[in-house]
Amino acid sequence: MPLIQHTPHIVPAYCYRCPFDLDPENCSLECAEDLERTILYEGPDSVSAFLAEPVVGATAGALVPRDGYFQRIREICDRYDVLLIVDEVMTGIGRTGKNFGIDHWETIPDLIVSSKGLASGYNPVFCVIAKEEIHQAIKEASGAFFHGHTYCQNPLSCAIGLAVLSYIEENQLIPRCAQMGRYLLDRLQILRNRKIVGDVRGKGLFAGVEYVRDKETKETFDPGLKVNAFITNTAFDKGLIIYPGGGGADGVRGDHSLLAPPFIITEDQIDELVGILDETIEEVEGSIT
Repeated sequence: MPLIQHTPHIVPAYCYRCPFDLDPENCSLECAEDLERTILYEGPDSVSAFLAEPVVGATAGALVPRDGYFQRIREICDRYDVLLIVDEVMTGIGRTGKNFGIDHWETIPDLIVSSKGLASGYNPVFCVIAKEEIHQAIKEASGAFFHGHTYCQNPLSCAIGLAVLSYIEENQLIPRCAQMGRYLLDRLQILRNRKIVGDVRGKGLFAGVEYVRDKETKETFDPGLKVNAFITNTAFDKGLIIYPGGGGADGVRGDHSLLAPPFIITEDQIDELVGILDETIEEVEGSIT
């Protein structure tokens, strides 16, 4: 049986494909208000927490919510005594140009889960960061926390994590990530000239490119074409590694590429990255349109 049997979802903060067909510049954050609607539908006493990625990664290609979204989410969680948990596995440790993705909206969550950037890929490690009141609730009850497993608090992983964090701080890589991220997003705008590129988005060195059959209607490609994989494989042959994603439009349809270059990337290397991707998209769209 599933470990978690009932997990209601709310609509995504997906401005390019607004679930309410609204203009993001003038909307009233209906996507955030959907959290309150869902909590009331389920019954506040049955909802313990709301979990979200500050910038949605693999499943939707660097979706960035509108300013004010997470502030409103925080208000709703506080009103109904619901914990706010942010999944910073991909966005944490500087990827978006801040220590954590949620920091862009000056919102303090109750729990943060982070992983990938914590050890820079040198060793598996993750962490859960909790507010003091949550720690105290555990301490004042049984004092035990049995959710750790075999390699919990592995000294090697912890030492590597500490070394990586020290290097990031000493070399000011997070401010650098913000600076290079602005350059990356600016350079990526050239891709909008391609007829199958519907949207380019992101924060810091975390960017997404969404592909469509028709720019006017935002019609997706047939999933059977596997456009995201086609683009990924073509780019790889040209020396560029990107992450393919699909299903963002409705759970089944939709194609995008996720870009997450290293914090030490240079402007010249970003130019090379964008050049290869542009060449790749041109080649692919010539084969499928």
